[in-house]
Amino acid sequence: MANRLAAVIALIPVFWTLTQGADVTESEVSSLAGVSVKLTCAIGQGCPDVHSMRWYKNEERVFVLSPRANISRAENSLVSRAVLDFKKGASDAYLVIDKVELRDEGLYKCDITYIAITDRCNAVNYINFTTLVKPENITVYDGDVIIPEGKYDRVFTEDDDVTLTCIGGRGKPVPSVQWWKDGVLYNANTAIEERDESGVGTGTNRLKFQVTRADLNVKYECRVYHPALDNYISSSTQLEVNVRPNRLVLSGVEHHVVQGTTVLLKCEVFGARPPANVKWFNATMLLAPEQNSTRLNELPERRPLTKLIDNQTTFASYSNEGDGTY
Repeated sequence: MANRLAAVIALIPVFWTLTQGADVTESEVSSLAGVSVKLTCAIGQGCPDVHSMRWYKNEERVFVLSPRANISRAENSLVSRAVLDFKKGASDAYLVIDKVELRDEGLYKCDITYIAITDRCNAVNYINFTTLVKPENITVYDGDVIIPEGKYDRVFTEDDDVTLTCIGGRGKPVPSVQWWKDGVLYNANTAIEERDESGVGTGTNRLKFQVTRADLNVKYECRVYHPALDNYISSSTQLEVNVRPNRLVLSGVEHHVVQGTTVLLKCEVFGARPPANVKWFNATMLLAPEQNSTRLNELPERRPLTKLIDNQTTFASYSNEGDGTY
């Protein structure tokens, strides 16, 4: 009887899943939704044969492998969408998930059981798997009006209040949206994130400021950053800004003048866009147009312009007001 019992015991194989003292590997993997992804279960070199391998997503078992029982089966949420790339003696096995869905995101665990005791091989692998949705577009608004890429047709005036709103397309995780001013990150803004239950959402960044002379020729650029993008996507614009003159220089007479002579008075107006409208008055009387000549200096496009008006006046024509104010 004892011999028969010993024989029965000898036929029962012993399998080991080493979670204490065995190597545990951890990794991070991300993938776009809708494509295939491969999750790696590291086994090791020179390990005993694998008796079984079980894959879990969070607490749910999603795949089971038993080479001796000829079982290789996807379960639960991965039924019909997953296969296991496993070869006897290989140092790695791969869980291949087809057509990744947003719900596939989670902490995956690969639990290995060997046919012999070993402390040289991995028993547990943890893979933190993140699903991604790539934002495809970017939209910039001035109030409720969409601003096209490049030059904006609306003309602003110095001291106008402006609100520029940039919205990054729907993505997972929510895209990061930033405003840049002439290549420098602009921090005076408000960022907002909105997402649904699946984690897909839009990023919004609202920029409020008062138009000044410093906004001439400035490029405002909205950038959208996302892990699924090789580089950021952006939309930029330059504002059309009208500004007041910031300097006036009057010249032509340094000392007294003699009645009946001709003098040249010059009025230079700087920094206006569009050019300032300059007129000459003798006291309260507007001088005739033929007594004025106008010249606009040439400056780069969209810079403030200067308007020069030369005035030639014969004081004999205004003998009673020759010392008036011009």
